[in-house]
Amino acid sequence: MGDPNTRLVWIDRNARRLATLNVRPRRWLLASMSPDGRRALLQEGSGKNSDLWMLDLGSEAINRLTLQQGTNQIGAWSPDGKEILYTSTRDGRGPVVLRRAVDGPGTDHVFYQSAASGKLADGWSLDGKWVVLQELSDKNGMDLLRMPSAGGPPIRFLATPFNEGGAQLSPDGKWVLYFVQRGRLGGPTSNHFRTRERGCRFRRLPPYTPAG
Repeated sequence: MGDPNTRLVWIDRNARRLATLNVRPRRWLLASMSPDGRRALLQEGSGKNSDLWMLDLGSEAINRLTLQQGTNQIGAWSPDGKEILYTSTRDGRGPVVLRRAVDGPGTDHVFYQSAASGKLADGWSLDGKWVVLQELSDKNGMDLLRMPSAGGPPIRFLATPFNEGGAQLSPDGKWVLYFVQRGRLGGPTSNHFRTRERGCRFRRLPPYTPAG
């Protein structure tokens, strides 16, 4: 999975290429920009091994965060850009959501673990108080959970017979944009919009703008 010669490029809103970054081609899979736009968290690899890298978008300097210890998946940035959440299967264990400071020694702390076979941090609220995660359960497939960023038991706030995931939080923290998969994972998807208070849903809404 992933072309070993993948390049990192800047594109505009119409997907037109603007520039190519001076970063060595690798099997780049995903990228997540920091809230201040100065850095990007990158996922690279193939199969059961993938690693995370941190890219300084100004200098284009790049540093490796993980060292081929299972699958390491991009999760969420803290709103101040000082921490990240990511999922790892290192040491042969099941997936665990880890928390790490971006600067400093790079010590990992377990943020969330369970017996579920899949989990990922999707978003971190702007006030820094809570995180939205997706978790694969035997009963409902993929569900969405809300969990205090300081730690504590999660609340499963969206659990249906379908698969929900890929949650994105609006800037005001009141809305969640997420996908719904009807049937098996990997099947056709549709997007819904949901308020936590009223449970309203809309289909096929565009991505968020900074104004929400």
